[in-house]
Amino acid sequence: MSHILGLDLGFHSLKAVILNQAARGGQEIIWSREIHLVEEHEDRMKAWRAALTELMAVIPFKFDQAIVSLPGSSIATHVLQLPFTDAKQIEATLPFEVEGHIPFDLSEALFDYQTGSKGAQSTDLIVGVVRKEELQAFLSLLAEFQIDPRVVTHPALAYQALMPPLEGAPVAIVDIGKERINLAIGSSTALESARTFKTSPTHQGRELRQSLRSYSARSHRQIQCIYICGGTFRALPSLQSQLQEELGIVLETLPLPLSVPAPFALAYALCLRGQAGGDKISRFNLRRGEFTFKKDFEFVRSKIARAGALAAIALALFLGSEAVQSALLAARERSIDAALCGFTDKLLGQCETNFDKALNMLRGKESPSSAIPQLSAASLLNEVTQRIPNDAQVSFDLVSIDPERITLRGQTSSSKQIDSIAGSLKTFRCFQEIKEGTVEKSKDGQHVTFKLDIQVSCPERSNPG
Repeated sequence: MSHILGLDLGFHSLKAVILNQAARGGQEIIWSREIHLVEEHEDRMKAWRAALTELMAVIPFKFDQAIVSLPGSSIATHVLQLPFTDAKQIEATLPFEVEGHIPFDLSEALFDYQTGSKGAQSTDLIVGVVRKEELQAFLSLLAEFQIDPRVVTHPALAYQALMPPLEGAPVAIVDIGKERINLAIGSSTALESARTFKTSPTHQGRELRQSLRSYSARSHRQIQCIYICGGTFRALPSLQSQLQEELGIVLETLPLPLSVPAPFALAYALCLRGQAGGDKISRFNLRRGEFTFKKDFEFVRSKIARAGALAAIALALFLGSEAVQSALLAARERSIDAALCGFTDKLLGQCETNFDKALNMLRGKESPSSAIPQLSAASLLNEVTQRIPNDAQVSFDLVSIDPERITLRGQTSSSKQIDSIAGSLKTFRCFQEIKEGTVEKSKDGQHVTFKLDIQVSCPERSNPG
């Protein structure tokens, strides 16, 4: 069971939803809250800070992860078509394409993309670009309230989770807010277009017409239906008939679960984005590069521990099964001897029924098992994480593991902490030599960047540990 916080920081209000996800796949909305921004705050950050202060004072549940969307004014959206479908070619070409669409240097930008429609020899991409300084300011604001989002996504792309499962012509979801419109076009399996733009109640029809006509001209497809949601739409009930007359397309209210109030559509969609797994995990996320979600390292560590527990359970079940079979077989000794004889004869070229002697032969330097490494990458990673001191304030941005070498690069508070980490790692007998690279202080003097190179070599012994 886990709690997922979906957080929508709008221009008029902040909306939060907590979704309870059960272990067997069930889910329910257990809490929601809308907090209106203080209008006299001309500084948007100041208004959001006040709303977040109020939110954290009343939130009744701890959440396991937070999913947020970047405010629409901070992100630029481009729909690009590349003349190939190979993922590696896309990754290599996209930076050059993005650089030609932005009015500032690529080094100042962060971008991600989500694949739209694919042709036989082309791929449509929905690309979102943000200035690094704006994303840093946004994450720093959330960090003041101990909110470290696993995903920072595009507000329009989040609506893919709410696309009705329809076949045939694409549909559109339009979220009409006080100062922005989120537009998503496609289906529940793939989005074909997404856009977030500023608007006003008097220009909503014109902006939508232009966006929809642009999509139809590019794709040569007509939109089947438009689903409307958002706070402004709720406040202006006549807007639906007005837009339907202007656009000439059927407009319907976006269907939501009964537990989800109408203004919380985006916050709810963000919660569903937090559940995305498998092939869906490739969806748009600006937590990449220097902004990567650092707690994923702890997540890998917990997965390793869980895998070890499952392996122990599997082994216990196997041994229990063997015990039951042994009690039922009258020729237990003969069958085991025969199996051991066949196994050693196949591997070593001679029959051996004495288990201890066979084990010594298999462990010999000339045996086939001598080529198997004593330590796997997973076990080396586990040894590193187990030996990081509990009081070390450290974050890693590079963990590279080979059978003979480990490279760690990260940040900590002082050179003394680096020595403490290196000294703790030396307690593992297979870490023969640890070299410390150049230590650099951050500009604000509060952190130091370091690098450790660890030579891995285990002395001869039955069990490395």
